[in-house]
Parts: sequence; C-alpha cells; structure tokens
Amino acid sequence: MTAFPPQSVLDRFGTAGVPVPLSGGQGQSVAAGALVLKPVLDAEECEWLGTVLSAMPESPEFRLARPVRSRDGHFVEEGFQAFEWVAGTASPHGRWEEVLKTARAFHAALKNVAPHPLLARRQHRWAFADRVSFGEAAIAPSSEAIRPLAETLAPWGVPTTDPPTLIHGDLSGNLLFADGLPPAVIDVSPYYRPEIFAQAIIVVDAWLWHGEEEALASCLRGPNPRGYLARALLFRLAALNEHGRENPAVLEELPLFERVVGWVT
Repeated sequence: MTAFPPQSVLDRFGTAGVPVPLSGGQGQSVAAGALVLKPVLDAEECEWLGTVLSAMPESPEFRLARPVRSRDGHFVEEGFQAFEWVAGTASPHGRWEEVLKTARAFHAALKNVAPHPLLARRQHRWAFADRVSFGEAAIAPSSEAIRPLAETLAPWGVPTTDPPTLIHGDLSGNLLFADGLPPAVIDVSPYYRPEIFAQAIIVVDAWLWHGEEEALASCLRGPNPRGYLARALLFRLAALNEHGRENPAVLEELPLFERVVGWVT
C-alpha cells in the first residue's frame, strides 16, 4: 500500500502538487513535482547515504537520482526521504551486460567511501541476509522446504579477504533506461562488500526472475565468480526466508531457487 507524505513533508522538501503513486519497487514511492518521495526504513542510514550520494561527481556512464535535502538541511523529514526525479523505465530484460557495466562504473565512483558503523548494526531482513552470505549469520529455516537449499548453499558463505567497497546490493530493478541517456541509478541499497558480490546478485536475479541464460555468469569480473554466485543466491534465499515468516505466500518462489541452485553448485 502506497504511503503518502503529508503536506508538511512536501513543504519541507519544497515541492508542490498532488502526490502520484509510482509503479515498481515495493509500491511505496510517489512523485510530487520534480521529486520522488518514499518512506525510510532507517533514518540514520538515509542521512549518511544522502551525504555520500549528493557528493558524487557527475559521470558520463550513469545518471543518479540524487537525494534532496529539506529546507532544514535534512535528508529525512517525518519518516520520508526525497530524490530528484529521473527519466526512464526499469526494463533490464536483454540489457544485463549493460546493467553489469553500469554497476562497475557506479562502484568505481564509490571506491573511496569508508564504511559507516551503522551498516553492521542494521537488523532488517536484507542486512541479515547479507551477513548470512558471508558466514556471519546462519539461516533458521521458516519452512522445511528451505532447509535443503540452505544446507546446500551454506558452505559457500564463508569469510573472505577480498577487499570490500560500498556497493548497491539491488541494482537489477533499480536502473532506469531512457533513449539517448545513460542508465539512471535509483534506490541505493548500501552494503560494504567486494564489488563482485553486487555483480553476482545481478546475475542471480536475472536467472531467478527473468529467465536469462546461465551463460551470463561469464560476464562477472573478479575473484571466484562461482563462489560469489552462490553467495548471491544465499543472500536472496535468506531474505526470502525471513520474509516468509511474515508472508508464507512468498515461499511459492522456492522452485525458482531449486533450479538455480543446481546451476551454481
């Protein structure tokens, strides 16, 4: 269900007009004037990430939906954040090599950003899934159907010495494409992991939900591609497992995981 920001939030971000729901994502975003607004999951994270992203230089390789400060200088007002509206549609099908190329360019621009302690404190299901992927937590199956998949993938989620950087961990559905323009990065999901992990999540997403060919894995650049594909699949499985505690219907996606586990392992 769409969350509509109150007029006081629109006023603080200096935008007018009636908020219009936007499709995609989790159905929480609205357009108002030249801005897109959505409720925040973690206000501290949004304030930090807003500072990081607003300072990024322009790039010929990607556009960025930059976070917008309110009139009081904040990136969060009454539980909402705002971004510049950017043109395009989220249509990655058939564009996966372009998605991976954009991921590499975007992460190169973030390579000097130091991690923030809040990244280790987060408790939402995606943060938990990230820790599972690197052997810092373990899946407690919410369904017996998940257990064999988790047991097959768990050995791949081991600590690594590969150098980390700030990554966007959900680029597959958060790139917008528009004719004549570079892809636009939106809704950054921050993690501090090796850059190839972000690429591997893109590939696994293409396999799981877009029916793309396994050969896409050959596009990965970095150490131990197969191992990172397994980590990425473990990341998505762990997040699905946690979501299944609240909404068992999402576990209907498990056959997709069973198919991809066979390819990875």
